[in-house]
Amino acid sequence: MKLQYSKGLLTGDASRVIQSTTISDANYLTAWTLLEDRFSNKRDQVFAHLKRFMSIPALQSDSASSVLNLIDTTYECVRSLQTLGYEVEQFAEVMFVYMLLQKLDASSKLWFEREFNKRRNATSFGTTSVNVRDEVNLEPSQQVSNHSSLNPVANTFQMFPNNDPSFGSPLLLGERSSYNDSEKCVLLSTATLLISNSVGESLPVKAILDSGACCNLFSENLVGLMGVERQKTDAVISCLNGVSVRVKTQLKTDISNRKGDYIKKIDFLVVPKITRVTPPKCLDISVLNLPPNITLADPHFHKPGKIDLLLGNEYFCEFLRPGQCRVPNSQLILQNSVFGFLASGRLNVTENQGSRVIQCKLIANLEELHKDMTKFWELEKIEKPIKSVEEEKCEKHFLKTYSRNSEGRYIVQLPLKKDPECLGESRTSALVSLNSLWRRLSKNPELLSLYRDFMQEYEALGHMELVTDNNEPSTSYYLPHHGVFKPDKTSTKLRVVFNASALSSNGLSLNDIQMNGGLTQEDLFSIMLRFHKHKFVFSADIRKMYRMILVDPQQRDLQRIVWKNGENDTVKTYKLNTVTYGTTSAPYLATRVLHQLVKDDGQFFPLAATVLDSDFYMDDVLTGGDSLEEVRELQIQLIRLLARAGMELHKWRTNASNLRSNISEEKEYSFSCSSETKALGILWDHLTDCFSFKVLHSPQNTKRVVLSNIARIFDPLGLLGPVITVAKILLQRFWKLKIDWNDSLPEREAEEWERFLISLHSINQLCIPRHVLCEFPEKLEVHGFADASERAYGAVVYLKSSASERNCVRLLCSKFRVAPLKIAAIQELANKEQWFHVSSGNNPADVLSRGLAPEKLCNNELWWTGPSFLQADFPVPMSTPNSNDDVYLSELKTSKPIFLTLNAKEKELFIDCLLSVTNSYLKLIRVMSFIFKFIFNSRNPHSLRSGPLTGDELKVASEYLIKEVQVREFSKEISALKKGNSIPKGSNLRNLNPFIDSNGILKVGGRLEYSNLTDNQKHPIILPKSHRLTKLIFVYFHLKNLHVGPQGLLCAVRQKFWPIHGRNLSRKIVNIALPVLEINL
Repeated sequence: MKLQYSKGLLTGDASRVIQSTTISDANYLTAWTLLEDRFSNKRDQVFAHLKRFMSIPALQSDSASSVLNLIDTTYECVRSLQTLGYEVEQFAEVMFVYMLLQKLDASSKLWFEREFNKRRNATSFGTTSVNVRDEVNLEPSQQVSNHSSLNPVANTFQMFPNNDPSFGSPLLLGERSSYNDSEKCVLLSTATLLISNSVGESLPVKAILDSGACCNLFSENLVGLMGVERQKTDAVISCLNGVSVRVKTQLKTDISNRKGDYIKKIDFLVVPKITRVTPPKCLDISVLNLPPNITLADPHFHKPGKIDLLLGNEYFCEFLRPGQCRVPNSQLILQNSVFGFLASGRLNVTENQGSRVIQCKLIANLEELHKDMTKFWELEKIEKPIKSVEEEKCEKHFLKTYSRNSEGRYIVQLPLKKDPECLGESRTSALVSLNSLWRRLSKNPELLSLYRDFMQEYEALGHMELVTDNNEPSTSYYLPHHGVFKPDKTSTKLRVVFNASALSSNGLSLNDIQMNGGLTQEDLFSIMLRFHKHKFVFSADIRKMYRMILVDPQQRDLQRIVWKNGENDTVKTYKLNTVTYGTTSAPYLATRVLHQLVKDDGQFFPLAATVLDSDFYMDDVLTGGDSLEEVRELQIQLIRLLARAGMELHKWRTNASNLRSNISEEKEYSFSCSSETKALGILWDHLTDCFSFKVLHSPQNTKRVVLSNIARIFDPLGLLGPVITVAKILLQRFWKLKIDWNDSLPEREAEEWERFLISLHSINQLCIPRHVLCEFPEKLEVHGFADASERAYGAVVYLKSSASERNCVRLLCSKFRVAPLKIAAIQELANKEQWFHVSSGNNPADVLSRGLAPEKLCNNELWWTGPSFLQADFPVPMSTPNSNDDVYLSELKTSKPIFLTLNAKEKELFIDCLLSVTNSYLKLIRVMSFIFKFIFNSRNPHSLRSGPLTGDELKVASEYLIKEVQVREFSKEISALKKGNSIPKGSNLRNLNPFIDSNGILKVGGRLEYSNLTDNQKHPIILPKSHRLTKLIFVYFHLKNLHVGPQGLLCAVRQKFWPIHGRNLSRKIVNIALPVLEINL
């Protein structure tokens, strides 16, 4: 058996060596000898490892993952040679260091030379690799997130430099500190524990005991070694600086000390990696006078070791035992525990052990990046205005707490989820942030001047006030602040942003306890569509809109800041009196106040009220009218209505020359988008009354930069649809290459991307007329075209206006998507007989679905004005698709009919068979409906029913199934009711006062007959407790209501049905953890 098992595991040359050996117990040693003779040649093994090392490809890009892969492979080769008896440190040290440096990229090699030139002694291979590894010691699924505003990198070292100043560096390493004599190394409390694997064997594991952690962690690597079974979970671990990591698995296992006299079963969360090697280098403890009579929890605490366990504060105090001692002439402390004495504290490290590196990395999980990707792909999607529970709470809170002062300004309260007393101390971190800010400002006089002016204006306008009481209130929160500098801005070059997400001492921030009410305005797509229709238009924005809304004085201590006018001045404390940019609820409060202003004072200014409700996007207004008088009146009403709330419009722009004399103007107005897109925007030139685009790009060609370049083309109406189709198709192709975010594209794809970028500049020459109607239109027509190709699908809409035998056709908008994997959805949603066909040459959506090069789009008349037949007055030529058209058939997926035959001699057996066909209640009803339709058509060949199923047909099928199930399960009760008798004693239905309705269905009676409820709610249908149909109905409602909990599921079902013992079944259905299924409602 052993030989047979070995043969099954061997491949290649090893398999061929023993291929002819007959399988028997006696031949196992013979086969082993053959394999030893063939593969135990030490010289060949050494040469193989050296060849592997020499064949490592040189780095082509400056990514962290590439450097880590280089170091890992090198370590594998070194360890393999050591296993073979070759001491690399003695004989090949210089060779390995030299060859390792040859493998580094240019920027990494430059850093090495600059850093290690400080020392005269030779550098060891171990020191070299550890320091390089430390520089890039990030998880492959993580990247460093860096805020670049007012954050010069003079004190940071960039391992992978970026030549493009417009882009943040992909990997920014923390500050480095070098010491001339000796340096300190702080030891973490580590212990060597024993853990049992799946077969009962105990393996030693190095763990960290951390009293600052609220959970216990288990590394993925250790799970693989132990073979421990995991369970699913959904937890979020909050780390330093508010960064969160989602954990999806957990496990429970026993840990014990090395003596075996202490065993504890502990729950662990499973994470990819806990921390790096600890300590980072081997420490010299020969000079330490360690007590000889103690047992160390970690006998190798001074040697670098991999950490696979973290024991948090849950059992920390339980692990400790009486007894503590300080090692003489050092700051090392030994604390007794169940695992032995824990070594922790500070050790002095001499210079020859290598320069210490202090690193501070802000880790951002790639989950956030994938969320951004999702937002990018769904950017054109128009969300349905469905309010969440939190948004409903915000609305109630606002209506309950808002007020107005004597000047008409609104006073609001922050909508809080929790009592603000739960916040910890935050002044200390705010002071640290202020000192760091001043260090940066002192190096840039221009920024310092702008920052100081901003803060002085903030105080002069009464938007913040000095706190004179030195006593700290019981509840307060301090907001750190920094500046966002935009030198290209003509008005406000510097904006101070307040960070309400900064964590207090207990890990909570002000934003953590605030509710987000969302935006209460219409989407930008709708606003811009209306902006197209007006003959005369104008735009403006509310000056300092957030700061025109006051915060309730009782909550202003939650918006404290610290500031000083000079670097050596005394730090002063201020309270922000207004709604603050950077808080979670600020956008909601600001936009909600505008709607409230309409409700309070809109009746006095009807024109302005309509615009304020529908044509504002945040603080910007885009509106107009068909006459100068109407627009002038609208302008006056807007000014007066907003003035009632203490608000003022500025930055006016208009296409009407008669209005320009009354307003100050700027040439272009940039339509901005949500902060996530970071797009430059679509521009409106009010002098020419045209839309235009400004496309900029970076010369780099990494996947991250490609996404950034595409996302910068902000086009909410889809005017550049064909060009963005090409861009998204390219991105989809690049995505399939599975390269890292910071890796360059392969040569072929890079050339293709470069050609696209060069042609993209032609978009900057576009000038798209804003107004889409002709003069004095008498008739309006909307024409839509759709097309789907193998690459993408989309629709485009044109507006045709006619007056005095003159027609004007203009592109209105378009929407498109990159082709999905499943292409049958359209055919399932619409019959081909309902489609009208137009040839590709006359279909502008064909341009949209296939994409078009930027330089070709500029002069494409089909795209901008639609097909030529739209210009004519006669009806549009429409026809149904030709089934013999090869082009049409190539894009029509053929469907194969599937037949199901049920053989049942009795009705009861037929129902059972039918219920076993599917797990979907909806599909079951549809199948039954088709059966009834077939029966009807068979009996009435002269009045056939065709087309899709109707609501009545579905209702009849549903009632039939329910009646048949009730007859089988409640036969005694139904028989008694039909005879006019009472329900038998002991029946589960006795307390429900059941009755049989006109359709023969058993329903709940009771005293709700004259209530205002619906018939289904007054008299729900009774369902048996354990029947399959009842379970299918519960599953249907569970999925329909997005996996609602047991109470919510039962409530949803009881809107129409009354299941016996429904509470138990509801809990059972929810706890099954059903997979997410697609339901075609």
